[in-house]
Amino acid sequence: MRLMFRGFAWIASLSLLLAACGGAAAPAASPSASAASASAAGSAAASGLTKITVAYSVPSPGFWALYMAADAGIFQKNGLDATLQLVSGAPNAAAALISGQLQFAQFGGGAAMSSAANGADLVILAIVVPVDQFVIYGAPDIKTGADLKGKKLGVVALGGSEDNIAMRAGVRYVGLDPDKDVSILPVGQDRVTALLNGSVDAATLTPPDTLQVEPKGFHSVVDLAAAKLPHLGQSTVASRSYVNAHHDVAQKYVDSIIEAIAQIKQNRAQAEEILGKRIKTTDQKSLDVAYDFYTKEIFPDLPDPNPALFQDAITELSKEDPKIKTFDPNSVVDRSFVQNAASRGLGK
Repeated sequence: MRLMFRGFAWIASLSLLLAACGGAAAPAASPSASAASASAAGSAAASGLTKITVAYSVPSPGFWALYMAADAGIFQKNGLDATLQLVSGAPNAAAALISGQLQFAQFGGGAAMSSAANGADLVILAIVVPVDQFVIYGAPDIKTGADLKGKKLGVVALGGSEDNIAMRAGVRYVGLDPDKDVSILPVGQDRVTALLNGSVDAATLTPPDTLQVEPKGFHSVVDLAAAKLPHLGQSTVASRSYVNAHHDVAQKYVDSIIEAIAQIKQNRAQAEEILGKRIKTTDQKSLDVAYDFYTKEIFPDLPDPNPALFQDAITELSKEDPKIKTFDPNSVVDRSFVQNAASRGLGK
């Protein structure tokens, strides 16, 4: 989400090029990091755990299930030794999956779909965020959704970024045309600063960032999460070739994410402690607000990658990439792993 997307054909081309050349979009490891990685791999083998590397894009409550699986020992319980790696931008994560540097990644399903539509060997195994997780926060003079007309709206990045798709869906939800009635601007990760310094009049935020702007008079204008708009949000993505060759590992990974969601909902104290360490905050109010928001409005018990969730992404991304118009969402999802987990009672 940190990079502007200038067309998803580039994502697929980059991914396939890296696969052919053995290159990587993620930063190269230093000698000491490589040695540490080799040592960790040896340790994992000795303990009988399968070593995997998983990417995520930014420290955020949206990745709470991943943090819980890693920090509460769920991955280990399921036979996985998982290293979490911060990778900036879905294109980089997609390329690293294709090249084999990563085994799994958590990023917006829209980016995965666009990459797959252009030939990349990607598959979506789960959708952890199946509704819009954003709230459009506006300046004090913006009272209703209709007041967004003529305003500057901030998102992290244009194109396939998750919050850009959400912003455009939100603008349509209140009866405006995102292409004609508003100006949607890329402001990077720090949307809070963009709001506070007046660069934009409204922006897509998630708790606890919302608490930073409320004292200045900014308020919720459109709560997309409360509207329960179906959304192709943060997804579990892997290369299809890896999944085909390591079906058992993919099942263990999906099991772990499902168990982590359940544990978040069942153990508030542990969940908030883990999130606080990951996003580097000790503010209890922020953690409480984030917990209530994500457990009640966002995270499903079972992160089923249902093709019915793809429509908002198809609507927006097909404007830039004609291939999306005729793309079959069923070709990029594999629902069998979540279904297998459900058959064994996981997620209850």
